[in-house]
Amino acid sequence: MLIDGITLPFVTQTTQPDGTTTGTADGDYIIRPTASPGPVPEGDLVALAGGPARHWLPALRGVLAALCALHTRGWAHCDVKARNVLLASDDSPRLIDFAAARPIDAPLRRSIATAACTPAGDSAEARAADCFAFAVLVYELATGRLPYGATGASRPGQAPDTGRPAVAHAAAKLIGIATDVLCASGRIRDGLAVFADDIESALETYL
Repeated sequence: MLIDGITLPFVTQTTQPDGTTTGTADGDYIIRPTASPGPVPEGDLVALAGGPARHWLPALRGVLAALCALHTRGWAHCDVKARNVLLASDDSPRLIDFAAARPIDAPLRRSIATAACTPAGDSAEARAADCFAFAVLVYELATGRLPYGATGASRPGQAPDTGRPAVAHAAAKLIGIATDVLCASGRIRDGLAVFADDIESALETYL
């Protein structure tokens, strides 16, 4: 995908039923989709939730790379979820659906965000919303369920469900990081970078 003329990794457009694609305009900012190289996406991350970590960790790393690149360019996705990550025939991920995308410091538009992946409260900004939603994705992939259910967190700082199934050590460490980010409503000093080292460590363990 091109954002202000810059190609981002692991990002693709969503094709409409009539075969057309359109950009999304928001004030002076324009997100313009273009075809991504590589295999055509065939499914999404939902089917991998709760499965062996070796199946979803490479895709999780790809999503992190896409979001970090997006943030570097001054944008946030604002609707990160398993359904919005497509997997190609070679299992490479593609982040889709930029309808909710916002400049990184702009307020989150809750009316078009997914409740289960959105921090509670009235003052969420786009960067924190992406961090929170990525933590939800980590939690869902590792445990097979959403940390706050389909309706999302009811109050800022709420801890996720602790009745999760046991998981292997590397994934458990990722859940711990995700839980800290969730309890902070996504407002953490290091942003998405807080996940990077432990995702790489987990990959070394499982692959």
